[in-house]
Amino acid sequence: MVQVEIRSIEAIGKVIDAALGAGATNIGALRLFASSTDTARREAITNAVTKARAEAEAAAVAAGGSLGPMIEFTIDPFGLPRPFETVVLTSAVSGAAPAPTPIETGELVVQAVVRAKWQFVAR
Repeated sequence: MVQVEIRSIEAIGKVIDAALGAGATNIGALRLFASSTDTARREAITNAVTKARAEAEAAAVAAGGSLGPMIEFTIDPFGLPRPFETVVLTSAVSGAAPAPTPIETGELVVQAVVRAKWQFVAR
């Protein structure tokens, strides 16, 4: 078993082809990570808090009051980016050189889950 870390998505197909050319009979558990999600994570947290506050304000107004100060706030680790994972089982083929392994990219979704409580102020 060999584990390889590649820092360029453009090189993934070439590395797979080289491994198969060197005698590997299968490739498994290809996992793709983003090198930096800090900015996207902060934006997701900002959006989640804005949405939570707007919904709490709507509920408070509908109940005949207003939103008071925040009394509790947490950010769930559930929203941390997870690797995009796929399992690839590729058999080496002898004879003519096969076409280069195609690599398709996708999106890594960065989410934030926040839990907040505000005080309800009755009118």
